[in-house]
Amino acid sequence: MKMGAPKQKKTQEASVGVIHVYSYKLLNERIKFLYPKLKPLEKAIKQAMMPIPFEVYVCSMIFFSLIGGIFGIGL
Repeated sequence: MKMGAPKQKKTQEASVGVIHVYSYKLLNERIKFLYPKLKPLEKAIKQAMMPIPFEVYVCSMIFFSLIGGIFGIGL
């Protein structure tokens, strides 16, 4: 019987990219009115076990939509 070190379970940290943090800091105060309207999305994010907070996800969603809209109109 081998007596080795116990296996350590890898824990997935709730790490978020820099662009997500930037979009949250930029837009959080302006889009708080959307949070109650998107409660089903919050439930879906929790069920999918996504490692991103709901508020950060919504801010990133709006931020990327704005960027896409700006580039779409410009081209």
